[in-house]
Amino acid sequence: MKYTLFKLTLYTLLLLLNLLLARGVAELLLPDIFAHPFNKYLWQIGVYLLIFFYLRLFTRRMVTTSETWLVLKGSVITLIISFALMSLLKQSDQYSRLIILTFFSLNLLLPIWIYYLKRRCLQHPLLRERVLLICDEQACTDSQQWLSADNPFGFDVGQTVNINHYSPEGLQTTVGCILEKEHFFATIIMLEN
Repeated sequence: MKYTLFKLTLYTLLLLLNLLLARGVAELLLPDIFAHPFNKYLWQIGVYLLIFFYLRLFTRRMVTTSETWLVLKGSVITLIISFALMSLLKQSDQYSRLIILTFFSLNLLLPIWIYYLKRRCLQHPLLRERVLLICDEQACTDSQQWLSADNPFGFDVGQTVNINHYSPEGLQTTVGCILEKEHFFATIIMLEN
C-alpha cells in the first residue's frame, strides 16, 4: 500500500510539473495565453492518473522497461481520449492543442524521471520491503549481489533458503516454518540450473 501511495504521489507531482512546463512553453509561443489558464487543463492529470491506474502502473513493482512501455501506452491512450472528449463535448476550440501536445511530449519523458527518483527514494527505509529468497548455489550468490547493490525495487533479503541443502519435504517444512515466524513482502525463487 505504501508503495502504491508513493508512486501515485510521484506521478501526480511529475504530471503537475509537466503541465506547468507545457503552459510555460505555450506562453512563449501563443499570443493569447491568458485565455488558457493552468487550472483549465487539470482534468488531463486526472485522465492520465486513471489510465495509469487502469494499466496497474501504481500497484506493481516492475522493471524500468515494463514501466516505460506502460507510460508510453498510457500517454497515447490519454491523448486519444483527451481529443475525443474535447470533440464530443464540442470544447475543442476552448483548449490549446499546443499545450496538450507539449504536455503529452513532456510526459513521454516520465520514465526517465521516475527511474531516477525511484532509485533515490527506494533507498529510504520506510519504502524498503523484506523478501524471502529461495535459490540454488549459483543463484544465491548472484541474487545476493544484485539485491544488495542498489536495486531499483527497494527489496532487502530477509532470509535465504538454499534448495540444495534440503530434500523437497524438508524445503517445504523449512519455508513453512520461516513464513510462520516472519512476514515477507514477497518470496523470490531464483534457480540458475
